[in-house]
Amino acid sequence: MQYFLVVKVKDLNTGNVREICTKGNFLSGALHKEYNLDFNEKDATKLYKVMLENKERYFEFKDTTAINNLGIHKYSVEDLQKFEKKHNIDSIANSIKNKKWNMFLSDDKTMLLYAHSLFNRGILTGENNCFGGTLMHIDNQILDKKKKQIESIKKNNIKK
Repeated sequence: MQYFLVVKVKDLNTGNVREICTKGNFLSGALHKEYNLDFNEKDATKLYKVMLENKERYFEFKDTTAINNLGIHKYSVEDLQKFEKKHNIDSIANSIKNKKWNMFLSDDKTMLLYAHSLFNRGILTGENNCFGGTLMHIDNQILDKKKKQIESIKKNNIKK
């Protein structure tokens, strides 16, 4: 299961800043590329520090491979605005809060648009496949389990 998150990204080559929805592992991969990190324990600690301490979810990138890893070109701001006008996202968000919910979507762009719109309304979603699959609401039980994993990582990093 990969979780979607919305981040603000600045392309240092163009100066453009925009909000995008991406998967956590895509952000992790982009940061690996941007900071030229290895896949060892020392660099994993650096990566988690960058990610977990960034409460604003704002990241700057110069490496175009890292930027592309985020999927920044999969949809535009205008695509998101049109999508939200066409679909009643507020109604969808209100109907799925505190419930199990999922929707099969074979189109990655549509999945990102739903995930972005719902994230901005306080609904965390995830996908059960790499590309094209079921978009799922991540409920409190799943979140609590993930929070415990993050706390464990933090404690292990502080001890070192």
